[in-house]
Amino acid sequence: MKFMNQMNCPSNAEYVVDEFEESPPMATYVVVYMVSDFVYTEANSENDQVKYRIICKKDLANQTEFAINLGPKALKYHEDYFDEKFPLHKQDMAAIPDFSQGAMENWGLATFLESSLLIDLDVTPIDDVYDVARYITHELAHQWFSDIVTMKWWTDLWLNEGFAEYAGLRGVDFLFPESKYFQVKIVKSFLLLLDPDSLESAHPLLVAIGKPDEIAPIFMDLITFAKGPILLHMMNTFLGENTFKQGIRKYIHKYKFSNAEQDDLWSSLTEEAHLQGTLEKNLTVKQIMDTWTLQTGYPVLNVVRDYSAGTVTLSQERYLTIKSNGTGIKACWWIPITMTTSGDFNQTNATFWLNCENNNLTTAIGQRQRVGHL
Repeated sequence: MKFMNQMNCPSNAEYVVDEFEESPPMATYVVVYMVSDFVYTEANSENDQVKYRIICKKDLANQTEFAINLGPKALKYHEDYFDEKFPLHKQDMAAIPDFSQGAMENWGLATFLESSLLIDLDVTPIDDVYDVARYITHELAHQWFSDIVTMKWWTDLWLNEGFAEYAGLRGVDFLFPESKYFQVKIVKSFLLLLDPDSLESAHPLLVAIGKPDEIAPIFMDLITFAKGPILLHMMNTFLGENTFKQGIRKYIHKYKFSNAEQDDLWSSLTEEAHLQGTLEKNLTVKQIMDTWTLQTGYPVLNVVRDYSAGTVTLSQERYLTIKSNGTGIKACWWIPITMTTSGDFNQTNATFWLNCENNNLTTAIGQRQRVGHL
């Protein structure tokens, strides 16, 4: 926080007391203190209201150029997308030599493994440059999804990590449009997830946490970190970019400096979808998305085409890599179905739904894009 005043300590003349501006309410797990002899490179954000610094060992100061130039632009991108100003006066990013994680979103002082923040632009391959950009945009997105709005409990960890990854990937795409970074990474995540999420031993995205020792494992879990952004991308496609974005903004404005859970996000998105007419009034985001976050695995969509009748019949079942004897897992998902008769792939709002009430459907339809987790 902003330094306000320094005074002598009344109880000990050898000490002084520094007074800082009172912080906004914050989650205890994002509080951080750092004491070091490191140096820093400094810049202002694009609106000159936020001081931006990269902190590192002195002998690595020449590798801060990329981060110090990118950071303010990424911060502005997130401010514009979420329609919520960054509430602090400064944003520091510290490169730690021996850090146990890739990065951590401590509010106003994000901490990074050195290789996740610092690069030598003369010798670093372009893919590695984009990956460092992704670490920066990911941790800055956390300033909104984790710090400004915090999950009520670890059960909803995916709200933090899913949105940070989704917004972070989009941020890299915005800053480096030639990279196609979002498209590449979201497909890679999808492919990586298919195998572990197709096992009987897999777990839902929303994991009930009842004891402290159950928290740490979900931070190492591919389903927790990869499935969230995939499902957010799916929601964006069937709701449409504007409905999705305005719904997210509603959610942040309503719950800033507070706590929220999955149903709060569904409520904000439903409210906006009904307002814009992208969902029928008798349909909610909760009704659709609970089937994706509370159930384990994902569906395989079976399509049987009748050429003489000009129709296709759609049905679904849970996909399992290995089916054990007696496996009778009954599950169904709300699957958005879109249709096209031309080469136009821009309109991805759901034409209709394959769902639990209508799990076997015959219609005249063509598949527009892969917008579901199928």
